[in-house]
Amino acid sequence: MARGVLGCRGLSSYTMSNQKHIVLAGGGTAGHVNPLLAVAHVIRELEPDADIAVVGTVVGLEHDLVPQAGFELETIEKVPFPRRPNMAALKFPAQWKAETAKVRDILTRHEAQVVVGFVHDWHRLCANRLEATQGC
Repeated sequence: MARGVLGCRGLSSYTMSNQKHIVLAGGGTAGHVNPLLAVAHVIRELEPDADIAVVGTVVGLEHDLVPQAGFELETIEKVPFPRRPNMAALKFPAQWKAETAKVRDILTRHEAQVVVGFVHDWHRLCANRLEATQGC
């Protein structure tokens, strides 16, 4: 699912440039990384000047495969949703907030016009949550 983020704060330079700014988010397993890279290669073929950044972690396959494929990898920490009321549950809100701030910074630095998620967990949730809170 792709949603444009043209109306978000911090992206005013879109009107001054025709360059496409795309952030792809996902990783973990080959089932997520390979489709992400396939889409990135098609974008690069259609829009050679596009700024394509990938959001992932240092622990998933994306850590090796994304740079090997010639794309920039921006890393955030994996923040799994706690399933039990324990210490991890107490730490979760602060960790989520910190990683969401990192994603906001990535989207702003890359002047993201489009964010595409390739998993059903934290990568996409962070990016989609930011789009929702920024009125996109």
